[in-house]
Amino acid sequence: MKFLASTLLFGSVFGVFELENYSSEQACPIYTCQAPKNNFQDDSVCSQYEGNAKQGDGIYYLRECKNNTVCDFANKVNNVAKCAPSQLKVPKKPNGASCYYDYDCSSDYCDSGYCKFNNKERNCGSSTECSVADYCDYNGQCSVLYKLGETGCSNFLQCEPDTSCHIVSRAQIQKNVCKKYFSLPNGEKLLNCDKEGKYLCQSGYCDPASNVCATAPKIIGSFPMNCTKDSKLCKAEISGGEKMNDCSCGWRSDGSKFCEPFDGDKPYVQLNKYWQQWFDSGKAKSCSTDARFNLDCIRTYKPDIADYIEYYSAYAGNFAKYYNASDCVIAVMSPSFNKDIHDKDDHDNDNDNDNDNDNDGGNNDDGAMSLSILASIIFILN
Repeated sequence: MKFLASTLLFGSVFGVFELENYSSEQACPIYTCQAPKNNFQDDSVCSQYEGNAKQGDGIYYLRECKNNTVCDFANKVNNVAKCAPSQLKVPKKPNGASCYYDYDCSSDYCDSGYCKFNNKERNCGSSTECSVADYCDYNGQCSVLYKLGETGCSNFLQCEPDTSCHIVSRAQIQKNVCKKYFSLPNGEKLLNCDKEGKYLCQSGYCDPASNVCATAPKIIGSFPMNCTKDSKLCKAEISGGEKMNDCSCGWRSDGSKFCEPFDGDKPYVQLNKYWQQWFDSGKAKSCSTDARFNLDCIRTYKPDIADYIEYYSAYAGNFAKYYNASDCVIAVMSPSFNKDIHDKDDHDNDNDNDNDNDNDGGNNDDGAMSLSILASIIFILN
């Protein structure tokens, strides 16, 4: 799942929710904050499921936890979960991020309010052990990062953090160049379409079939797409045919299903927009090369952008769950979610009947969503 990868990349964890797994042809459960007929088993219960778990068509009766506790789905018994203190630990920060104490930093060294690595010998095992101006080379030494336009890089960590290595050859690395993120036009060839590759593309998308930058695929028809009655609606046109996506259950009160978005649909377009703003800000150079995607470091210099990135990473990666879920249900299932910020965006108007991803209000996507804070989430897979 896309957001799980993002969470591991960011290294910033503040909340927990349960992730149920249902097949595309299976019925979805209903989520409600109403009490069951026979009431909750006791005052500590925050989630009580009634129905056939194998068929997936039961009802989750929920209520919010109080006093800084969260619903402990990991230790549920007989489909009942209770409120408990959060066991999540705040990860240490990378070099370049703000700090108060040595303990805050992965390097265990806080100097003048920023995490640094006190490495006078310049020997290293990883780039984490180098200054923000260096990377750890293959000889185990901290070396100066390649700048924009310089050749000879073999991976993105060797380029300054607001650039990435455009790799065209593994054998002849002098052909590889450090280039700005979101700078390569459609049709530009890459060696492979990994995360670093696609973020070099102006479109934020690399066609895995041809390894070239391309226009990101959108769902055929309108977005969001209700697929409750037909999971085959979750498709997009790509070079050489069609691509299918998941038809997923959510946390709604009607048991409906929605298609997960494609890279060209609004949630991912918005996510890429804020990644581009971060890399264009000039502040990525203040982070260590391996922390260019780290939210703690981004938040040190561009807190608003960090909030948007954090929000859209979650919303895009688990769109079908969040879409049209009630505030109360979200508060139980994803307690770190800031509903006040979320409410600034009217998700009921996410409909895009002409599939131009502009909320049917014209051709300007900039006003489509104005969202912010969401803490990253650890998924507990059943």
